[in-house]
Amino acid sequence: MIEGKSPYAFIVGSQSSSLATEVAHLLGCEAVSVYKKIFDDGETRLRLPITVAGKEVIIFQTITEQPDAVVFETLRMVDAAKTLGARTITVVFPCYPYARQDRELQNGCDIPPKLIAKLLKTAGADRLVTVDIHAPRQIDDFPLPTYNISTEALFAEYLKQRTVETDEILLFAPDRGALLRVQSLAKTLGCDFGWCDKKRLTDGTLKFANFHGNACGKSVYILDDRIDTGGTLITVATRLKQAGARQIVGIVTHGITSPALLKRLKTAGLDEIIETDTREVIRDKNFVEVLSVAELLAKELKKLNEVHSLPW
Repeated sequence: MIEGKSPYAFIVGSQSSSLATEVAHLLGCEAVSVYKKIFDDGETRLRLPITVAGKEVIIFQTITEQPDAVVFETLRMVDAAKTLGARTITVVFPCYPYARQDRELQNGCDIPPKLIAKLLKTAGADRLVTVDIHAPRQIDDFPLPTYNISTEALFAEYLKQRTVETDEILLFAPDRGALLRVQSLAKTLGCDFGWCDKKRLTDGTLKFANFHGNACGKSVYILDDRIDTGGTLITVATRLKQAGARQIVGIVTHGITSPALLKRLKTAGLDEIIETDTREVIRDKNFVEVLSVAELLAKELKKLNEVHSLPW
């Protein structure tokens, strides 16, 4: 594509992803990776590879095993785009970094999600787009407009296609935090739902209690926003299996990122994982079904470009 034919300058962080390429394609532009040079002492140099002056700049970042480095890289990209005359700057974190640390669990803990938003605004970002952020209410405290895209419609459509009788399935929330999402999706599908209570003890272990919902003979879909260690999903799946569930399927937005976790989930009795491509995931065609959020992101970005045709 000839530079200048699109209103967008779509720049991807150094950890490029297939999702970024697909979103850019749907927007009618090209995803171009930031130039990055690493010096012997570990410092880096970044350079935006395309002209951004007067453009609607989209900075698309994929979270890796080094979230601190990704966040700092993003801040530098935003600052460079602002300095070079970008018309507006939209940062896209499909999987928002540190989203689970949205509150102070112990005295002295920081709250990094809000700090990252503050730094993005200071660097020059105009808005932020993410997908299924943990504890959505936290974005109310972010200092720049933040748009949290829900995957409910994506999962609902997929489940409708693969499920014949809704009375044969049970949607399950592994904790109270996921209950609203489960209730909403259950209402859309017209099926039953269940939940349990989860408490983190002072030693860091998890305690589960008060399981609600009839899992006997049903295909149970455990809905959560992301998998990290897999401990919650495995513990809840084991209890539901003991309660007579015919099949256990995990539905998560931000999915499996390591071979070790994939093996652990497969050997723990789960039958399948349904996840999206918000971060680079470990694929296994016999166990993992990956749904793309590319259309959801492209649709939101187009809408924002139409609504916010002038800089903030």
